[in-house]
Amino acid sequence: MMFRLLPLLLLPALVPAINVGVVPQGRGWNLFKRAASTPNVAAVPVASGSSVADHMTAYQSLLSLSPDQPLDKAARCLLDKRITGAPVVENGVLVGVISRTDLLYKLAGPRSLLRSGQGPRSQRYMENTGRLKKIHAMTVRDAMTANPISVKPQTSMEDAATMMLQRGFNRLMVATESGEFRGMITTSDLIRLTLEADK
Repeated sequence: MMFRLLPLLLLPALVPAINVGVVPQGRGWNLFKRAASTPNVAAVPVASGSSVADHMTAYQSLLSLSPDQPLDKAARCLLDKRITGAPVVENGVLVGVISRTDLLYKLAGPRSLLRSGQGPRSQRYMENTGRLKKIHAMTVRDAMTANPISVKPQTSMEDAATMMLQRGFNRLMVATESGEFRGMITTSDLIRLTLEADK
């Protein structure tokens, strides 16, 4: 059953493009799969000893959603806060991310499914299974993208910047080894740090 507030999510004037974790080329948060490891790329330090924990927005200042929260209430939270997505946290552990893109599958319905000729049959089956779950979702758990990529609090800002560039992310979730949610780091945080270093 379609809830009425979803069409409002299509109005950029009502929801400014804060781009929480948005990936280029319209692929939304579907690329948020858990990374096997953080890229090990040499870089010129922005600020010696600067870690993600020093510059992230702590979880206390962020809107986070519960996986069992009704989807219409979650969508209303995103609209009211004027953000395009939020982390999903259960018992303090980061379990997913939900975005405006995830919610749009509900509005688009079966039209969002891949058709014959759009990629290999096995790939279409896997993708459409996930999309059908989002189409019929009634809770955040069913609509969210599970197991999002995250960085540890001790990750250097240089490594965070490298990962954002390589994967096309604007934001990364910050969590401990055991998955405890700690906050979020954004490209704005990185740019701010670079400007401070230049001074």
